[in-house]
Parts: sequence; structure tokens; C-alpha cells
Amino acid sequence: MHERIGTLALLAGCIFATVPASAADKVVSPVTKKNWHNHPAIVDIRKLFQENEAELKAGNFVTKDLPACELPSRQMERTAFIDAQGRIRKFVVNGGSDDSAYRLEHHYDEKGRLRFAFGRTGAVNDTTVEHRLYYSEDGKLLWHDRKQRGPGYPFLMDWPQKYVVRDAAKELGAQPDCRD
Repeated sequence: MHERIGTLALLAGCIFATVPASAADKVVSPVTKKNWHNHPAIVDIRKLFQENEAELKAGNFVTKDLPACELPSRQMERTAFIDAQGRIRKFVVNGGSDDSAYRLEHHYDEKGRLRFAFGRTGAVNDTTVEHRLYYSEDGKLLWHDRKQRGPGYPFLMDWPQKYVVRDAAKELGAQPDCRD
């Protein structure tokens, strides 16, 4: 009897060991300051970024310039990069004023979900700030890495969270907010 139970337990262990876990079943540790460079979720997002950039470099995306802002105190240009299926995979906003400039690049997956945003700002006092924002498939911010050089500049402190474009498809026909 013990031999039969042992055989069944061994067989059950083999069955469970060979059944692959679905992505939903995986228990993933949170992204932290210590692990974010090598965290599996961040590594997957970097891979998506690299794939998007490779497709762009290969000429596989259509470039579409969107309505821009041309005010004396503020300029902004917006460009969408669209794949063969008509999905926006990259969306770039460039802008600036007399004393500062910024660029915010967004990268989307094949389902149109924002997964990564990279922002770079600079000001006349030689301050530069870079932001890397990593998003989960369900839209939650996984990690925000911020690097600053220079003395600082007031508007650069909390930028770019409020300017991140989560749904780039909505931007295709929309006029940008050109208010100061």
C-alpha cells in the first residue's frame, strides 16, 4: 500500500512539475530600487522597446505628424509611428519655450497599451533631467527612474507624469492643448 501511495505521489509530482504556469499564475516580486534593472517585467518592457526601435529603423513604421502648437511662448510637435496593422507603436512629443525644451517618447505594445515612456528635459541653466517610466500590461506604473544633472529647474520636478499619453490612438485626430 505504501509503495502504491509513493508511486501515485511521484506520478502526481511529475504531472504538476511539467504543467507550465500561465502568466497569471506567476508570482513576481515587486520592482524595487535594488532589483529594477534586472526585474523580469522591466526586462520584458526593454525588449518591447528594442523591438519597436528595430522596426522603426528598418522602415517598417509609417510616420504621421499630428497637429502642433506654435505659440510665441510654447512650441510642440507630435509624431506617431504606426505599424503595418495600423497600431501606434511609438508616439513622440517634442516641445519647448524660450528657456527649456523637452522630449517625451512613448512605446506601446501590440495591443496599444502604454508600456514605457522616456522623457528628457533641459533648461537654460544647464539642468537636464531624464525620466524612465515602466508600465504593466494593466496600466499600473511599475517603476519610475529619474536622473538629474545640474542645479534643478522648477517645472522639471514632477514632469512628465501629467503629460504621458496612455492612449495614443485618441491623439490622431485631436488638437493638442496649446495653453501655457
